[in-house]
Amino acid sequence: MSKEAQSGSYRKVCLTCGKEFTEDIVLCPDDDELLTPVKTDSLIGTMLSGKYEILEKLGAGGMGLVYKAKHTLMKRMVAIKIMLPQLIASVSALKRFKQEAQAASSLNHPNILTVYDFGVTPDGMPYLVMDFLEGTNLSKMLDANQHLPLDAAVDIFIQAASGLGHAHRKGIVHRDLKPANIMLVEWEGRKNFVKVVDFGMAKITGAVDGESEDLTKSGEVFGSPLYMSPEQCMGKTLDARSDIYSFGCVMYRVLTGVTAVSGQSAIECFSNHVSGVPRCFAEVVPDFQFPPGLEEIVFKAMAKEPEQRYQSMDELKDDLVELARKEMSGLYGTLSGSIYAQKETNSVASLNMSEVAAQARAEGVAAADEEVVSQTVRVPSAGGTDAPPVFRSITTDARTPEQARAAASGKDTTDKPAVSAEKQSQTGPQKVDEAQLRTFVGAGAGSGAGSGSGSGAGSGGGSVKSQTVAASRKYDSSALPRPVIIGAVVLVLIVGVLSFVAFSGKNGDSKTSSSGSGGSSTGLGGFNSVLNVVGGGDNKPSNAGLAFEEIMKRGHAAFEHGDYAVALDQYNSALALAKEKGRYEKQVPEAQIWINKACFELGKYDDALAACRAVLKVRESAGQMSSPEASEALNDMGEIYLAKGNFKESRLYLDKALKIRKTFTGPEKDKVAETMAALGNLSLAQNKPRDAVKYLSQALSIAEFSLAFNPIDKANIESALGQAYQLTGKIMKARDLYEKALDLREKSLSPDNPAIADSLVTLGSIEYHAKRLDEAREHFERALDINKRSGGSRQDGLADAQFCLAMVCKAQNDKGKAQEYAQGAYEIRKTLFGEKDDRTVQALKLMQSVSQ
Repeated sequence: MSKEAQSGSYRKVCLTCGKEFTEDIVLCPDDDELLTPVKTDSLIGTMLSGKYEILEKLGAGGMGLVYKAKHTLMKRMVAIKIMLPQLIASVSALKRFKQEAQAASSLNHPNILTVYDFGVTPDGMPYLVMDFLEGTNLSKMLDANQHLPLDAAVDIFIQAASGLGHAHRKGIVHRDLKPANIMLVEWEGRKNFVKVVDFGMAKITGAVDGESEDLTKSGEVFGSPLYMSPEQCMGKTLDARSDIYSFGCVMYRVLTGVTAVSGQSAIECFSNHVSGVPRCFAEVVPDFQFPPGLEEIVFKAMAKEPEQRYQSMDELKDDLVELARKEMSGLYGTLSGSIYAQKETNSVASLNMSEVAAQARAEGVAAADEEVVSQTVRVPSAGGTDAPPVFRSITTDARTPEQARAAASGKDTTDKPAVSAEKQSQTGPQKVDEAQLRTFVGAGAGSGAGSGSGSGAGSGGGSVKSQTVAASRKYDSSALPRPVIIGAVVLVLIVGVLSFVAFSGKNGDSKTSSSGSGGSSTGLGGFNSVLNVVGGGDNKPSNAGLAFEEIMKRGHAAFEHGDYAVALDQYNSALALAKEKGRYEKQVPEAQIWINKACFELGKYDDALAACRAVLKVRESAGQMSSPEASEALNDMGEIYLAKGNFKESRLYLDKALKIRKTFTGPEKDKVAETMAALGNLSLAQNKPRDAVKYLSQALSIAEFSLAFNPIDKANIESALGQAYQLTGKIMKARDLYEKALDLREKSLSPDNPAIADSLVTLGSIEYHAKRLDEAREHFERALDINKRSGGSRQDGLADAQFCLAMVCKAQNDKGKAQEYAQGAYEIRKTLFGEKDDRTVQALKLMQSVSQ
């Protein structure tokens, strides 16, 4: 042994488990891996990149050492992962480390560790800068407890699946899922909040430069032997279903207290993954009673053949949430907002474009080509393609434990649906009936536009009133409410015929909204029907004994994901409690402002105004009419009047809010952009696009440099500004902004989010104007598909997409489809807005014209 080693300046680390050893041993006693010597830290006390002060070493992982550091400029703690020095000479290791940086930095989800920066030390060692987490990991928790309470375990599973589903939608496979890589921290007052860490083994499935292929070529095996999928053990090509298998193994370990497979060596573990069959729960823990369906979920995830597993992590998560709904009502009623991500069943097998395209066509999914299919197709619900996208019942697809274990052994006993590869034609003459278009131009310019889903050009994905949630609480944006004003202006250059979606608020009216929320695709699926809040059913969870803050959290969880009737019930419950306790200074106004937001989204504008006035009354009595709370109420009143079509009152209250907000300093000063965006939407509604450009440009310039605005906020402003430019004839600027907005939304939201449909409609309008009818039809069909999957909450958007498609089909002489779409748009608008509404009249005229 060298003198340095003898003096203790060297330690040894296992690159598989990350444990360190100082004894004079050669192999890791846990993994039989050759230990690698690591020189004693010389980085502590040094500064990286002139801003990261290294404070202490936290531990080691398979690829590097982790340090606690202080960002001297931002005055906050961060974690820095530095690549193991002895691996620097390995080109593939350097590439993997770079890949981790790229993969992790592209992920933006509450349940995934955030990576902020990437650099190289003066000695040439690359490093990552990420969130500093104080907590434990699932492995350590299991070591201490052996078993976890069932509700805590399922809660952890759902959170982890939500984060991993986000990564998979980005084309990123973790490849090293294990309990040690699931961190449990306290986040915003909530314990056991999941952060999935260490994407060091991540494979970027969509890589086009060949680097990913080089790093994952057949024969190379990365991962942890106890949790690796059969295909991973054999060095085969992996997709997200490999993570699903590993996650099944993690769930098995948490629930039973033992690993699904075991072995005296890594090779023996590999063999057992490939051909062994895990014992059923009853054999492992005979004295423990599990909820019906839980074992089936775990064994389906662990099926030997990828085709027999869940085809997406979101599908697995949906079944877990449904299980919680049916069997664990306490957990279901208190799950955090990030858990109720919008229902996703986007198949990870979509990496095989032709196969997914064929399946999509077999299920009746309209798609222009395989690329569109891969972005939009979902596994249909049990009710068929026309059924509202509620959470799929576990009993629809779940097998008996015997069937599930048969699949885990590689023998599937279930039937497989036939798949057709027949391609749908989208061709047709490309003659545009300009005279017909001019008939409708400007039909609604003076009717007054509201805020759509809150006129939220500057909102957190929809209503500006939703922005408070987005700004104050980081959460899964995959279920954000619908964004900015669309109908009043989006196709004025084409036909001026789109419904004024903005007039009706988010869901048209309270009746439509309530009826749709039970099957809401905006996230909670059966949340409304389960809680029976609207109907006051027997299953309604009691808020008795809960604190004000807990009831408000329940409301926020529902609000963030589109179940506004549920949210309103919770906010009213919180308000009653606050009044009972005499908390009129703080809690009563807080509840009232959120009652206003929920009422707005439900189309209950008068109730929303009453709630805002109640807030202002409290602030006025306290002499706080220049406070942020007062400005928010004033801003909201401006948006409500905009939605009601009362432009004069809207301008009055928005100007008052703007005057107050211009005096703000600190983080609150950026709220001026929210009001600027609302004024921009007001200008659009008044057919003043040049004024809209002025306001929205200012809002965007603030949002681009503000930490208070997430990518979706910026996308909403870009979309509204694009509409303003389109109306002033600056088509290229409009197209650029629309494409930027669509790109941000597709990167940040789930494929089913209505905001993506809105972007597709705006882009389709550009293509229609340029007489590129095939491209326009493709955009409108994608928007239609998304809105169909959005159930009752997006009936107005569904009508818009059908109306646009009717116009395109008419121009292409596809009379049958034109009639079908026009009639569909008319029927929906008649139900939502009445026969005399301009939008309904437009649809009727179009239906009559295509029937001639």
